[in-house]
Amino acid sequence: MKKEIPANRKAIEEARALGDLRENFEYKSARQRHEYLAARAATLERDLNRARPLDPKKIDTSEVRIGTRLALASGTEKRDLTILGPWESSPEDGILSYESELGSSLLGKKPGDSIELDDKSWTIEGIAPFA
Repeated sequence: MKKEIPANRKAIEEARALGDLRENFEYKSARQRHEYLAARAATLERDLNRARPLDPKKIDTSEVRIGTRLALASGTEKRDLTILGPWESSPEDGILSYESELGSSLLGKKPGDSIELDDKSWTIEGIAPFA
């Protein structure tokens, strides 16, 4: 917002100074970039307006919800998963988006429930706030 859009405005002005806008590739390219940046800025603004901070102290841990960490067990093997929003998602680190197929299937599960993960049966041993 503060770097690319002003740079794009400058590029449009420079291209405009080159003359005939009907056949000016630099101008057309800069205008297309402007349209892309404007759409991207609107998308980011909309996403930021939808975002809500989570207070770990206020999260109900009676079942799997957004902002909870699950302690899973399969025999002697242990694993933790955290359910957060799409921006924090990092499956390789055990952080799942509530919008993902696995994340949404976990919502509402309670301690003692079983789930299938990586061709194994896992039991939810506990649920705690994510922090």
